[in-house]
Amino acid sequence: MKYLGNVVNAFKVLSGTYLKEGMTVLDATCGNGNDSLYLKKLIGTRGVLYAVDIQEDAISATRRLFEEHGFVEDEALKLVLGSHDDLSFLEISDRLLDLAVYNLGFLPKGNKQITTEYDTTLKSLEQVLNYLKSGGLVFVLCYVGHDSGKLEAEHLGRFLTTLDQKFFDVARFEFVNQKNDPPLMWIVEKK
Repeated sequence: MKYLGNVVNAFKVLSGTYLKEGMTVLDATCGNGNDSLYLKKLIGTRGVLYAVDIQEDAISATRRLFEEHGFVEDEALKLVLGSHDDLSFLEISDRLLDLAVYNLGFLPKGNKQITTEYDTTLKSLEQVLNYLKSGGLVFVLCYVGHDSGKLEAEHLGRFLTTLDQKFFDVARFEFVNQKNDPPLMWIVEKK
């Protein structure tokens, strides 16, 4: 693996230095489960991971991946079939989110007609920012190589630039010398 090379690697480098055993994490678009598994290994058995996806195939693939690595669903690992714009399943009360990640677009090797949409992603982000603890991070990885992704990036970028700097720091990370519309990533830190 390259140290950076793409936004997924950059996300892993940054989240890997931040996350500790026992933290609480939301993977709002778990896809095939690779990011979820990476995050769960970092937060350990005491850490709580919520992995969400709107597609049953994605949840099934994530469940299989976790089982292959010796993890089972319990109070510390919750797989949720549903849209990321409905976070009513969060059982947080006094335990706020340390980190949330959105890996947007379509399910790899899945139906490319089913993509994340900016309206549900914006609704979800607004909720997550309220659940995020002080010092918590949100990573938003956006794939702009397809029309839906371009539209999503436009709307998300507009929203994220309006976040009050008294409460949030927002950075945009992208590889500017790569061809074929490389994905970009926003990182939000709550003060």
